[in-house]
Amino acid sequence: MFIAYQADLFFDPGMRRIVFVVLMWTVCGLRLAAADAFTFDAPKNWRSERIPFPLGFAKELEYTGFEELRFGPGMFKPGSPTYWTYVYFWWLKGDVDLDEKALERDLRNYYVGLSKSVGRSRGVQVDPAKIDVKIQLVKSSDKPASAPKWTGTMTTYDVFVTGKLLKLNVEISRRSFEKQNRSWYFFSVSPLSGDKPEWSQMRKIRNSFRLKE
Repeated sequence: MFIAYQADLFFDPGMRRIVFVVLMWTVCGLRLAAADAFTFDAPKNWRSERIPFPLGFAKELEYTGFEELRFGPGMFKPGSPTYWTYVYFWWLKGDVDLDEKALERDLRNYYVGLSKSVGRSRGVQVDPAKIDVKIQLVKSSDKPASAPKWTGTMTTYDVFVTGKLLKLNVEISRRSFEKQNRSWYFFSVSPLSGDKPEWSQMRKIRNSFRLKE
């Protein structure tokens, strides 16, 4: 749950407890990163976070592994070119083979849970019926392994700042690493259209993902 970066949240006692837990997860994640089987490159001003599964705000996602996130520097600043522009990937145990419908289900549960959890503490009224995810298969071949397999749109709430509905674009990649017994799902998310330069940065992060030698 990426709530540790909104300073005003610390004035709410309940949120302080949640932020403390998130910070502990982040510290543990940094310690574990050295033992990761993979590496990837992201700008230093893109803040990081790691959350283990099951996710506290979306326990319907019954996976084993963790979620790794990198947030654009203007993630919580409306008007910034990196407002709600971020990447995350799921490093899941086993051969997890999701199709469009499964991704729509999981992502909707993810954003409904996130919106309700943070919205409750922020006093934001969330209508789950208005949260929607549409995913479609990319019909092309002969692309690098990390290239997006799916694209889509997601409607969710900005429960962190504005409390308003927000439409996001998403690109999703998938790879399977048999020796590590892991499945990798990479999500690039932004309200910006895919031709904006911020997408180039997200794709660069995605394409830099590699196993350690």
